[in-house]
Amino acid sequence: MLIDLTLKINPKNATTPLAALGHYGTHIDVMENVSLPIEKFITVGKLIDITLIRNRLIQVEDIEHQIPITKNDFVIFRSCWLYDHDYGTKDYFFNHPQLSDAVIDYLLEKKISFIGLDFPGAQLHEKHKDVDLKCASQQVYLIENLNHLELITQPSFKAYCFPMHFYGNSGIPIRVIVEIG
Repeated sequence: MLIDLTLKINPKNATTPLAALGHYGTHIDVMENVSLPIEKFITVGKLIDITLIRNRLIQVEDIEHQIPITKNDFVIFRSCWLYDHDYGTKDYFFNHPQLSDAVIDYLLEKKISFIGLDFPGAQLHEKHKDVDLKCASQQVYLIENLNHLELITQPSFKAYCFPMHFYGNSGIPIRVIVEIG
């Protein structure tokens, strides 16, 4: 069964300066003009459930025993944030779950390909870009604002990513499809 994890976008919310740079709906943060190898976009997805964690940073202890993470995996964090907070609202963007620095380092040590989130970034505000840059320096990229993660019924699956290419943007719209079953 194929599941589209791409957030449907509403043009009325696409009027911000960040949206003009590609940071709108489901997108990949690249933070620089990079050429990503096409092989990177077909990989194994691993689902990490963080739905019960609120009001604190996600720690390594919260994720390390859920599923083995290996090189080139696409690690997707399911928080169900979109179900409690409408996309585009202040609360959605400013109070979302956050991955600790230790979690980011843990994932980078595993040499994964992507970090997928059903919220707008690994960390809030000024640290958001810092995390994106740190990950990009090791060829790991964040895919933000994923949707329909509740439909994924197994911890490991095939993941397909279809980015659009916009020269000069720090965010690239991307469609993400997973195959389960």
